[in-house]
Amino acid sequence: MDDELDFEKWEAAIGKLILACSRVEYELIRLYEKWLPDRVYHKDAYLSRFDKSIGVARRSLKNGDTISELLVHMKKAANIRHLIAHNPIHYSSETNDFHIFDLKNNENSVCINELLSISESIGIISTELAVQLRINV
Repeated sequence: MDDELDFEKWEAAIGKLILACSRVEYELIRLYEKWLPDRVYHKDAYLSRFDKSIGVARRSLKNGDTISELLVHMKKAANIRHLIAHNPIHYSSETNDFHIFDLKNNENSVCINELLSISESIGIISTELAVQLRINV
């Protein structure tokens, strides 16, 4: 239980995930500028930006299958990013642990161990995706 209350672990995991998503968002802006010049990046919904970028990758980019697969992973991470960015850490008497859960519907949640694992893998995926987009866009 003490490990779950280690806010430095929460901060590190949350920070890593937010930075990974930001890294990719910057690259998606560049993709939009080149491949979707008639669209305004910030007018598209956050998650639909991934869908549009996946379509461009599959149709137009060298290594498009690899890039689109990485974008699918990042879209899933974006859902977790929304969860952690808009909800606090709470203790659950039902599960006897601390986690971040969606205050609106109580359905989505993540505990510290899950978040540590997710942020680590998404950090790697976002770097790989950023490199792929830099090379191919």
